[in-house]
Amino acid sequence: MAGAPQKPLKNYDHLFANIIPYFLGEANRLPLDYPPRLLWQNNIDEADFREKIRSSPSDIFKKTLGLYLNIPFCQHRCVFCCHASHLTVHKLNDYFDALLKEIDIYAHLLNKTPFKSVYLAGGTPSLLNEGQLQELFDRLHAGLNLKKAVQFSFETGPATLNEGKIKILKKNGVDRLGLGVQSLDPAVLKINNRPQDTRQVKHIFDLARKHQIKFISLDLMMGIPGQTVDSFMNDLKTLISWKPDVLHTNRFKPMITTVFSKTGNRLSTEDEQRIKEMDLLSRPLLREHGYHATGGHQRSLDPAARNIQLSDAIQFNSSFIAIGGFANGHITGAYRYSNHGDVDEYIRSLGEGKLPIEKGYKLDTQKEIVHYLFTSLSMGKVSLRAIELLYGKSLNEYPRIIEKLKYLESRGKISLHDQFIKSNMTSLEENTTYLQYLFCDDVLEKMLQLAEAEGIPIDRPQDR
Repeated sequence: MAGAPQKPLKNYDHLFANIIPYFLGEANRLPLDYPPRLLWQNNIDEADFREKIRSSPSDIFKKTLGLYLNIPFCQHRCVFCCHASHLTVHKLNDYFDALLKEIDIYAHLLNKTPFKSVYLAGGTPSLLNEGQLQELFDRLHAGLNLKKAVQFSFETGPATLNEGKIKILKKNGVDRLGLGVQSLDPAVLKINNRPQDTRQVKHIFDLARKHQIKFISLDLMMGIPGQTVDSFMNDLKTLISWKPDVLHTNRFKPMITTVFSKTGNRLSTEDEQRIKEMDLLSRPLLREHGYHATGGHQRSLDPAARNIQLSDAIQFNSSFIAIGGFANGHITGAYRYSNHGDVDEYIRSLGEGKLPIEKGYKLDTQKEIVHYLFTSLSMGKVSLRAIELLYGKSLNEYPRIIEKLKYLESRGKISLHDQFIKSNMTSLEENTTYLQYLFCDDVLEKMLQLAEAEGIPIDRPQDR
């Protein structure tokens, strides 16, 4: 990359393995958002950000623009949950007023640019009362061009839904409802501080069917505290009997922001083995009932029922506008950014007429390609033709990326072929360690600076 220091391809295994907890602490995830959020800048140039959206939306967004809207409030904090949310529900009304202001700002900037997908999540967006829900949809439809959206998804917990809210969802175009079931076992739910009743969950599911929400997706956790293999499999069999359109089985990953981790708990070897057993047992059962992999841990009866916004972000590295606290967005070729998570700061920014962006990172084509390589290889394989179609350039035009790919091949981590690149790595930890070698040199330089400032060892003691 022009102007970036050409760091030699030395062995950084120890640095990359040791820096992952720092990425986890900042971004609440493994560093799959490239450039890693830990390295994003505060106080990005808002005028430039606005101009990038306003000046050439058809070039930036093409046909895969998504809208992600976040309501980061919950009534309870589940022990296993890693998602950022607030329990300060008394601030929800003020937050909602600010959210409407943010929608208005983007309505002006986008000037009716069409969205392909809409995804409302949280937190628990169904904490909004019926009047607020309708007002939210009115503002979205009035200000933004949702007429060509191929999917309108609403994801929430079943405990805060009722028939009136489901009617509002249906009336306003929601065609995919995601329900976070997580477990049906009363003992497991109690251990995890999740007030929920199976009869209530089934009632909400049946209401969604009654009002003809096109697709229903159910989430089920694997390996949360108190859950046995038998408990998980019994829950899975029950949910399969309801015939939802999507079953999403999520492995429990105790991020450092979960109550589980904050209270000093760690998964044992036996726990890890139990989660693997749940995964292995669930797959043939799901296939037997017609559920097939449609990205991530989604298993769908119909590929159209998958989360299209998530699929587009992975397959096309697509843009998505982020609205709401804690929301992360992507403006192709321009910025990755995240909004303030602090409710008061979010409200204050919008009260001053400012976008509530807390952090961001300016992008170029090379960084977009590295992000695409990183996410695609994490899933196993990347097409070289897809890179050309997405970015209008051959990977061979980036000799530094080629050099790093060849280095990974020399380490046996990937295989380079004429039409594709294949990962030979077998675990998430291996992927997230070694794919950091693809990071652009300016990003690597910032990682080295962070390592020095935080005392993160770059080499193993025997390598020094």
